[in-house]
This record gives sequence, structure tokens and C-alpha cells, in this order.
Amino acid sequence: MDSIQKQVGSRNWGSDSITSPSPKIYGFAQCHDDLSSLDCKICFCQGRDKLPRCLPATSARIYLNGCFIRFDKYNFFHEAIDPMNDAVVCGEPKHPLTDSILKFKKRIASVIHNVTAMALGNGTFATAEAKGGDFSVYALAQCWNTLDRDECRKCLVNAGSKLSQCAPGSEGSALFTGCYIKYSTEIFFKKSVESDDPYDNTGIIVAVTLSTVAFVVLASFGAFIGYERLSKRIGDKTNLRLSPNSSLCFTYEVLEKATENVGSSSILHSVWKHYKASKITDMVDPGLKGVFSQKQAEKVLQIGLLCTQASSRLRPSMNEVVQMLTDVQCEIPSPKQPPFLNASVLSPDSSADSCITEVSLMQFSVESANSLSRSTLG
Repeated sequence: MDSIQKQVGSRNWGSDSITSPSPKIYGFAQCHDDLSSLDCKICFCQGRDKLPRCLPATSARIYLNGCFIRFDKYNFFHEAIDPMNDAVVCGEPKHPLTDSILKFKKRIASVIHNVTAMALGNGTFATAEAKGGDFSVYALAQCWNTLDRDECRKCLVNAGSKLSQCAPGSEGSALFTGCYIKYSTEIFFKKSVESDDPYDNTGIIVAVTLSTVAFVVLASFGAFIGYERLSKRIGDKTNLRLSPNSSLCFTYEVLEKATENVGSSSILHSVWKHYKASKITDMVDPGLKGVFSQKQAEKVLQIGLLCTQASSRLRPSMNEVVQMLTDVQCEIPSPKQPPFLNASVLSPDSSADSCITEVSLMQFSVESANSLSRSTLG
């Protein structure tokens, strides 16, 4: 999985195997083509976190709406279908239909047929929309890159045929060995890589970046809030743990990209200046004005400034950070000017009890971040 993770980071899919010594093991992972590179890394991390739960089984398949991960004891790279394990998951009708059920079923069958044909025409991936009636129907189809064209066709045709039987359910997913197809009355994929909709981006809710390792806590909050929104999009609520005992999925480079360059002292200066002027929420992404709690945003940013204090005694521990974020009665101390703005030197003890150290950042879990994001920015 370490090897596959590197491949996923560079091209959004990967495969690898170890055949000697025994036992043999084959692994594969691929993101859907509508995901950005950052979204793909997050989805892969979420799926990889689940794999150990399958042990001591010798095989596992993890289907998320954004990616797929599998390991097995044999070479399955050209396996298109598996009647024993292929499955279709159907949802219930969510909306009253003034159209006849028959027309709605035909619309579902049409969009599945179209997305299959488009995926085969494009190579391995396509999205489609069927308009008309009460609700449009959206569909996505994806073959795994290890299949050839005929194998991809075999998987998509079989999966599409089974998936059509989910009608008149409002959504359905075909979880097949060599491919994935989903339809829904609600759009669930990105129409393009670029989007003007802030909710389509795995972005940062509070767009504040500071120049210290300690202040990466803010970047982490933002990335994890983005992760929570992505989790809703890929339809899975399982928590992702970052621990020093496993490969760290969120590298510094990923956080740096997610926060548009973590280390900018000029932004630190702006944050402090806005805090002193009681306008600290002006540092929030302008595209999110009106869709977050101003009071809670002020709280997150003020805690971030506390994490940049010169003395370790003035910087809160992670337990204190959690308490300040979750306890409405907890009084948050007023931060002093960060030392990085006047070139003063940190005290010798500053690295020992930092608000966020490299190890504590690795141990910080998405389970905590998810609950914090719900309590801070909703």
C-alpha cells in the first residue's frame, strides 16, 4: 500500500504485488476521474484506513463513491466480473413522482445506457445526465485502468443491467469487480475540475495560513473540514486516523497545497492586524461569507494565534484546544503578538510542549477534527 499510495499521489491510481516470499499479495487502488489530486489522496487515505479491519482475511474490497481499493492473494488485475462478490446497492424512492413509475424507470435505464456508452467511448470514465419529468437523473461510470477495452465493456454492461433494477429508487450503486456505476436524482460528481461552487471544492473553510509549524493546527482544521465535506460527497462517515504507527497520508506537502502555502509570514501579520482591529473574520475565505458562524470562526482563529506564542507555557495543549473548541463556557485567553512578527527568538523550551508538534499532528485524528468542525464552523 505504501507503493500504491505513491502512485495514487502522482496519477490517481496504482497497482503493485509481492510474490516472493509467500504468501503472494496483490494490491490496487483507483480514484474516479472527476476527483482532483487532493480529493483522491484524501479518499485513498480513508479507504486505506479500513483495510486492516479486514485482517486476517486474505482479500478485501473497499468501495467509496470517490475511489476503490482492493487486495487479494491472486492476480485480479484483469478480472472484470465476479458473480460471487459483485453487488448492487439500491436506495429507496425519496421523492413523490407525478410522472408514471414506468417513465422514471425508462429515464434511469436511459442514463445508465448513455453513461456506459460514453465511458467506453472515452476510455474508462464518463458522467451523464437525463433531463425531463420531475427529476433529472445523474450517472457516473468508471472502469479500473488495469482492464482492457473488452473487459471494461463486459463489466459495465453487466453492472448497468443489474443497476437498472434499482428503479424506481432515487439512487443505486453497482459495486463490481472491474468497474463502478452509480445513478442518483441528486448530482454527486464534479461536472468539471474547476468549479465556482465553494461546496464543490475540498477547500479550506477558514483560509488562514501562518508561518509556524505550531499554526499548522489551523491548516489541519481547514483540511479536515474539507475532508468532512468530501466524506459526505463520497457517502462514507468512517473516521480516518493519522498515527505514527501507519504511513501518514496527509503529508506536509498535501496540507501546504490544501492551504495554499502554509508558511506565509505576511499572512500571519495580516491575521494579527485583523485580530487587533477586531476584524479577524475578514481572514475567512471571501467565497464563504454568510455561510459560517462568525463567533465560532473568531474562536478558531484566536486559538490558532495562541498556538504561535513565544513561550511554550502560553501555548495550549491539544486537550486544552479541544476544550476551548467544544466547551462554550471555556474562556479563551487573549493571545500576545506572535514572536515571528518582530524577529524575536523562541525560548529554548519552546519545542518541548508546542501546541502542535510533528508527532502530535500525526496523532491528531479526523474523528476529533470532524467533531471540532461541526462545533466550530458547522
